[in-house]
Amino acid sequence: MSGAELSTALRVLGAIAKPATDKLKRKEGVVAVLHKLGMAPDAPPPDFAGVYTYTVVEYCYGKPEPVLRLFQNQYVREAFERSFVTGDPAHLDREVTEILQWNEETGALGRLDYNLAREVTGFSIIFNRLVDRTRTAAETRMERGVSDIQESLAGLIKRIDRMNTREEILRQEGGAITSIQQLANELREWFAAVEYRILREVESGSAEFVWLVRVPARRGYDTAVVLGKSGELSAPDVTRAAELVTAHHASEGWVVVPQRISKAARAVDEQLDQVYCYTLDELIDESADFEPYLEWLEREVRDRGIDERFVTPSCVKDEPDRRTGRIAAQSVYPWSEGGLGSYVRSWLDDDAKEHLSILGEFGMGKSWFSLHFAWTVAQEWRAAKASGRKRPRLPLVIPLRDYAKAVSLESLFSEFFFRKHEILPGGYGVFEALNRMGRLLLIFDGFDEMAARVDRQAMINNFWELARAVVPGSKVLLTCRTEHFPEAREGRDVLSARLAASTQALTGEPPQFEVVELQPFDNDQVEELLDKLTTGPAKEAILQNPDLVDLIRRPVMAELVLSALPAIERGAKVDISRVYLYAVQHKIDADIRAERTFTSLADKVYFLCELSAYMLKESILSINYRAIPDHIRACFGPAVQEQRDLDHWHYDMLGQTMLVRNSEGDYSPAHRSLLEFFAAYRMAAKLGVMNEDFMALIGSVRPAGEPRFTWSELPSISADERAAAAGWRAESLQQLAESAVSVDTPAVFDLMSPMLTTNPLESLVEYLRCTAELSDSHASLLGANLIEIIARIDLNTLRGRQLDGVDLRSAQLDRFDAGMSLAGCSLRGARFEDADLEDVELAGADLTGARFAAADYLGFERSAVHALGSRGDLPVVCLTRDDRIYVWTLSGDPELIFRVPDKVDDAVMFDDGKMLVVYRDDTTASRLAGALHDPATGKVSPHPVRGVAGDGWQVGEKHYLLELHQRENGELLTLRDIDADTVTAEILLEPADVRFEVNGFGRVFGFNVLSVGQDDILSTSEVEVFELTIGAGGDLRYEPHRTLRVPTVDDDNMQLYGESGVGVMSVDDDGLRLMLLDVDTSSARLIDFLDPSVKPSDRLLDYPARSQRAFKLSRDGSIAAVPFAGGVRVFRVDEPARPILEIDPDRHVTSFTITDRGVLVVADAYGGLSAYDLATCTEVATANLSTKVRGAIFREATGLQPAVRDLLARNGAIVE
Repeated sequence: MSGAELSTALRVLGAIAKPATDKLKRKEGVVAVLHKLGMAPDAPPPDFAGVYTYTVVEYCYGKPEPVLRLFQNQYVREAFERSFVTGDPAHLDREVTEILQWNEETGALGRLDYNLAREVTGFSIIFNRLVDRTRTAAETRMERGVSDIQESLAGLIKRIDRMNTREEILRQEGGAITSIQQLANELREWFAAVEYRILREVESGSAEFVWLVRVPARRGYDTAVVLGKSGELSAPDVTRAAELVTAHHASEGWVVVPQRISKAARAVDEQLDQVYCYTLDELIDESADFEPYLEWLEREVRDRGIDERFVTPSCVKDEPDRRTGRIAAQSVYPWSEGGLGSYVRSWLDDDAKEHLSILGEFGMGKSWFSLHFAWTVAQEWRAAKASGRKRPRLPLVIPLRDYAKAVSLESLFSEFFFRKHEILPGGYGVFEALNRMGRLLLIFDGFDEMAARVDRQAMINNFWELARAVVPGSKVLLTCRTEHFPEAREGRDVLSARLAASTQALTGEPPQFEVVELQPFDNDQVEELLDKLTTGPAKEAILQNPDLVDLIRRPVMAELVLSALPAIERGAKVDISRVYLYAVQHKIDADIRAERTFTSLADKVYFLCELSAYMLKESILSINYRAIPDHIRACFGPAVQEQRDLDHWHYDMLGQTMLVRNSEGDYSPAHRSLLEFFAAYRMAAKLGVMNEDFMALIGSVRPAGEPRFTWSELPSISADERAAAAGWRAESLQQLAESAVSVDTPAVFDLMSPMLTTNPLESLVEYLRCTAELSDSHASLLGANLIEIIARIDLNTLRGRQLDGVDLRSAQLDRFDAGMSLAGCSLRGARFEDADLEDVELAGADLTGARFAAADYLGFERSAVHALGSRGDLPVVCLTRDDRIYVWTLSGDPELIFRVPDKVDDAVMFDDGKMLVVYRDDTTASRLAGALHDPATGKVSPHPVRGVAGDGWQVGEKHYLLELHQRENGELLTLRDIDADTVTAEILLEPADVRFEVNGFGRVFGFNVLSVGQDDILSTSEVEVFELTIGAGGDLRYEPHRTLRVPTVDDDNMQLYGESGVGVMSVDDDGLRLMLLDVDTSSARLIDFLDPSVKPSDRLLDYPARSQRAFKLSRDGSIAAVPFAGGVRVFRVDEPARPILEIDPDRHVTSFTITDRGVLVVADAYGGLSAYDLATCTEVATANLSTKVRGAIFREATGLQPAVRDLLARNGAIVE
């Protein structure tokens, strides 16, 4: 290929108007240019000119004009040609370095509006891959052609385009490199971070390199000679460095090695003023001194007693079945075998795993574990530094409560590094470099303290902001309270990165956090903890009380239980709130009896409650001593008018309360739960619904009569009045509105429940009615707070009440397992803005003029159908989230067949209508059980399920269940006769990651994932397509048909069609890709469903909480239905760019299927069912299983989207 043809290629590329954002269009464009040049898209030419031109077309398609001119430059072309002639990839790396150096010296490429190093390096990666293809026959794999090569290269180019530096490209895409290349790459990255400029590469060899580097000095810049060496640094290397300093007139010389420096070299180094010897770690230490942080970590651990009292927690990890996405097993990591600490160690050693999330309820020890583990690893880091050994990652604990208001990762780390610890003066770029280089372990502690629980999207967005720290080479650990999430399943989904952020376009493979969950302490752990805290009678008294042992299973309670023990031994009631009560009372009373204080118990409790409410409101867990006087004045104004009085109160409050002080003068509670206890106490008092037991905390010893004072009057009440207090008078509505707390602190309301009087509901409902008097401009959470309290007592309390105009803004009317009932209520003009209304019963309620702006999940039915199934001409099977099984004939209402005792896992159907429903049963070995329904008799009989139910297979009159059983060396596939409950055949699949189905012709096809890997950049799977048959002797036969390499598929994304068709859907950041393979004819098709306007996060069903991807094929494989942002799009596979039917995303589709008769059946979150004839694309049947809004009146209601109004009306609501 001549230079003229290269010019033609560049002219054609220059005429392209703009970059192709659509991968399909880009691929088509590249192929068109190659054809125009007479080049075969599936076979790069073997000569240099051909490979170079091919690379220009592939890499530069859509690039701006200056980049095109770069690769037209003769010097650049000749550098790549020298590399091609030598056949040595390392030579190309040197040539690229020379190009960069040549331009630095000559400026021959002119003014650059792009990153020269990144562009040349990216081009070189593509060039090398194409050279390999021309020289390695093994690259010509089965099933590869134009589409595969273009797919592979397009993905690689897109990945390169997202990288920022040359070093990152080389590290991720450069293939195997030598130790000296690794050192050079890391030094380049580090020098860029600290703004050292490499002026020139003087020498480059297989074991060393020499650079001239410009280093910022006090006045201007100095030049240093850098000698990089592999292996151990020896004394002659130091001498040589001194000679290089002289030869190049440099200010000083550095000798840098990856790890080892000999003693002789150290000795010579001491004698030479201008030469310095470093390991790479030591060089980094020059600009990154972490000692202030490490000293803080040491103090934090010792001040809290973590070094002496820590007990390793146990943890569990759910293991989902890849075929169904459901939890198939749990791995338990007991403390006796190292527990969570051992698990995290193994995770650290696994280079393939970058991210880990730890879930646990409050007080389970997440923060203690984070600090203890970091402290342990930090000690190892310091020891390795002192001895010159290879260092582990440096653990950085970032308490997110201290940075709750940080809006970005940059601002969070700026606060952490520069303000709090005064380290890394080089800036955020230095942190980024260390993180990419694998030098850090980031521990984000307390994700739950970053965002409001009720703002689900803010919570997801916060996760993705933190996930920006997850880059290749990093290790990130994150802890979070379990109760932060409305559902445990949603917590796993957020922390596993299944839910996408709304604030950014996500590209590439998202970070996938492993999730483990802390377990309550067992009896041995409780005893171990008590041994560290106490001995003798106290320990024995606790161990003999089952209630106390249960409380200490949450380790934060141990010291509180010890403090509360005297009261408990006198026969006091035991629950978590009362333990806090007794412990606080014991601590403050002890100070008073010892005459270490002059303020009263009531004074201290009032101050702690007000301070706690303030800290929770402001999302802070510590407060500096300088701010305390203002809070004392606000609480006790008349008593602290004089500065002398204020000083006394200041000293007394800080020295004798439940607050602890750090070396910076910041005061905080010993645990966050203390803040929540005091905030709960304050709220119960202000509402006037506190029982007599808790009145003791203000000194009530002989309660009598009616309540005489409010909470805000407490500082002015005498000791005698407090002693006789039998309760509180409620505050005014204005006071209550101003003192409401955020509903994203569920522990406050949990701790308040035991504090309430015996029958508080009528008082609480009356307060709720009074919220109607609050003005629109008064942004209060009082109504939301009252809902939190009422819902914990009785979800049906408000049913049929008169509640016109009530303020329920931001209320969580949805509970974890059910919604509140507002059925029959009069709610005219009520305010529901920002409320969570999922599963709320509104049947017959009058909501005329109610306001719903930004309200979530109105009309959603938690028990909606979440799975649909069909077989042949049988009715459609509908499985609901409340474990009911319906069948629908696509006319009239679905018929309830039966209900199973626990969560439905799957349903297996047979040709004659028999159905085996699989559900959870923790009493069985498999944790599953079955219910077999016979339509002929209507009977439902129990049936054991011993493995993962694959599918039902009817052969003649025989009903078989295909079950999979995990084995160490693969998966055992059994054929079970369900009528006789006997295994008739089995086969061991090795290796095995199997998915299969029985098609409408009674044949069983599937695929077995043999391996998962990378082909250039495209994540791919090697899969074996197989058929299962039953031999003449009744044996089960596994018959492989062909092996393919396909884009890696998501869970459960296989569908059968026709007599022998297998469809596989894959999803990546460029779209949906459908492969249709006919096993009998060996024909295959690849169909792209691409739409550049659709984000990757839209290609899934968004309800219920666990997002899922799925697709369905018609019986003949001619039509495909795919999810789209909560809706469904239906295509003919011959016209994938033009849908023939769209189900609106506002439906929030929960499941869909296509029957053998060509009818699309859709279930939605509103409890609705719809059927569409795909021949005419018209709706032919509807039904509804929800009565949640039936008869509810929404006339003149505001804030409802038109689509929501239509769906409410469809479900029986009155909207006009």
